[in-house]
Amino acid sequence: MRTLYSWRTRAETYATVPMLALVLLQGAAVVDTATPGYRTAATAKADLMLFIVVPLCAACAAWEGARHRIGRIDTLTIARRSWQVALIAVAPTLVMGLLGIAAAVAATAPAAAGAPGLPDPWLIAVYLLVLAGHTIVGYGLGRWLSPALALPISLAGSYVWLAYPAAIEPFWIRHLNGLSFEGCCAIDQSPSPRALLATALFAVALGAGVLIALAGTRRMRAGGAATLAVLLVVAATVALPLGPSAGAPRTGAVRCDGSRPVLCLWPEQEGSRSLIHAALTSAYARLVDVGMPLPAVVTTKDAETPDAIFVVLAARPQRRGVVLSLVASAVPDTVPDCATRGEWPGANNRGALMVWMALAAGVPTSDLGDVAPPEFIDLASRVRQLTNEQQLAWYHANLAPLKDCSVQPQLDPSAFQDGAG
Repeated sequence: MRTLYSWRTRAETYATVPMLALVLLQGAAVVDTATPGYRTAATAKADLMLFIVVPLCAACAAWEGARHRIGRIDTLTIARRSWQVALIAVAPTLVMGLLGIAAAVAATAPAAAGAPGLPDPWLIAVYLLVLAGHTIVGYGLGRWLSPALALPISLAGSYVWLAYPAAIEPFWIRHLNGLSFEGCCAIDQSPSPRALLATALFAVALGAGVLIALAGTRRMRAGGAATLAVLLVVAATVALPLGPSAGAPRTGAVRCDGSRPVLCLWPEQEGSRSLIHAALTSAYARLVDVGMPLPAVVTTKDAETPDAIFVVLAARPQRRGVVLSLVASAVPDTVPDCATRGEWPGANNRGALMVWMALAAGVPTSDLGDVAPPEFIDLASRVRQLTNEQQLAWYHANLAPLKDCSVQPQLDPSAFQDGAG
């Protein structure tokens, strides 16, 4: 049996260049939506291009399977086993897919320009497994169906499976096809091991089931179906506890340094440490003057300790963003149970408290116009005209309605001018 065919008869010869062009074009369109300065997020965003790469590879493999079907390869006496024949047949298709995935990762890499580390190897490994699974299924369809059915089913079926689960519930189904990672990850997140494993198991189930069934005997077809079923059940079991997000808390340690406050940052944020610390030091000093108690540690890794406050920061934040993130973390983000049963008097209190705290921390009024409504800015500006003690009393009086629906807001600063608040 010949192991190599003329490249003129391979579908990959004509599909590779258009595929790469589409991948690079799509990658340029989505690169700005990845978390900047974080290589894992850039690699995760590359999975959007699987929409292009994987269905095309499945269709190319179906074409090759159809050629084997037409050539009646099942009736020939050959030295190689059926799975070896299949892998040799789809090898050029897998090379094409590998080029497509490499182009996708390269297209989104500018989002992490200058960041430490390398593209996430686990994500890339999962992308390759998804590619291999769909490619082998495409080849199998080409062997079992007429070309008029195999090619459109391979192309459309692959695309629909990649696209449709994101629009449906339950959420765990979204973590089986490999397209759930594009929204991952914030800088304090990494891909969920469960999501990676579930996707990998599903892809292996597809490929292994088809490779076993290609032997053609009744026993092997039954074995392929059993392998597929078992791995699908395991993949679904792994994915079952997952919600809509494929992100999980990032492992590893942040580096802590400085004082008043101690600042703990991820490696991607180290280049901005001096700016971040200067902004926090200034904000801390101003808020302490007002009487606001603040933890001794600011960390960008979620910590459930009372002496640390968790803030969400970009790899290269601006001073305003640092202070606003501190403010957002300092004001409790709570919704009392009673809010689900009726009117919640404190529904607007958090926004007003955050604007006041931002002004107290040194953010100019002119810098809040794009993040807060004018009425909150006007209210907080009037509160800032009170003494420090009166401002702190106003803050605590309006903090209580965030936790208790029976406590009415006291947003009018005039009520505190004589200490009545």
